[in-house]
Amino acid sequence: MQNITVDEQIYKLASGNGINLYRIKTDKFKTNTIQVFFHDELCRERATKNALLPAVMRRGCGMLPTFKDIALYLEELYGASFDCGVVKKGERQIIHFYIDHISDKYTDGEKELFEKCFNLLFEIITNPVIEEGEQALCSPTKTASLNNSALDKAQCAFKKEYVEQEKVNLKNLIESRINDKVQYAVERCFEEMCSGEPFSIYEYGNVEDLDGINERNLFEHYISVIETSPIDIFVTGEIEDDRVLKAFERFNELNRKSVKKINSSFSKVEVDKVKDVEEKLEVNQGKLCLGFRTNIPPDDNRYYALVVYNSLLGGGGFMNSKLFKNVRERESLAYYIFSRVEK
Repeated sequence: MQNITVDEQIYKLASGNGINLYRIKTDKFKTNTIQVFFHDELCRERATKNALLPAVMRRGCGMLPTFKDIALYLEELYGASFDCGVVKKGERQIIHFYIDHISDKYTDGEKELFEKCFNLLFEIITNPVIEEGEQALCSPTKTASLNNSALDKAQCAFKKEYVEQEKVNLKNLIESRINDKVQYAVERCFEEMCSGEPFSIYEYGNVEDLDGINERNLFEHYISVIETSPIDIFVTGEIEDDRVLKAFERFNELNRKSVKKINSSFSKVEVDKVKDVEEKLEVNQGKLCLGFRTNIPPDDNRYYALVVYNSLLGGGGFMNSKLFKNVRERESLAYYIFSRVEK
């Protein structure tokens, strides 16, 4: 068998104004990936808007005003793939955008594929489709602010059609989480365990908050995200650092203001009694979810031992885990059983 050596380096390439650029330099893949993350604290007031925002932004941008236009342009970029969304990590809610494209060396003479993909991602982030007649006024870049010093952000709004359609889609997504009974049980466990804490907030927000969101206040929220959220950018693949830095210069165009500091402190919570919650549903199989607070944050030296322990208990390849072999195979008490560490 031939041994394959993978050259991989991870390092910070640049930072400033609340924006960090990281490189994952590797020859492991035939594609390059650009990822942009906007960080926010999990809170009820912003959770639903954060979830709705990328869904509206993906619908189009100034130079490609429909999702179909974006899809056709991605085909021209050798079938590059693009997506965006929101994820929950600990007590943070993160809006993420990514584009993945084939490495230049596998193209037929195309030497600027990375630059074209980076510029497309920047265009989607900074020039979303808005109501007709306001496009030039509402970009969150320094140039737009200088050209429109008297700009009233209240005059700007996303395209109403897109916002209303994505509100319906988000409502359906939130309401459909009960259809996956396993995941629903886990999320309900978090909500009950961490009641009153940010971690109990669902990553896609709440249906009740959607009625209060419209095309104008969502755009105001968008401007706030661009101007004040900490931003992490990751570029993965065999791209030269000078090309990455040159492309990164575009983010200096953003009209950044006071960047918010995301609280990363860990609060130890002591539990003095077991909370038992029962929820009745019409199902053929009952779901039992047990939650335990370890009070071990990811930066604790004991965290690595916790991850290994979880892999042995019921994580990783769970068919070989202690729980699966004993509870299911030996005792036949459950159809499936697993464990995982939430961070």
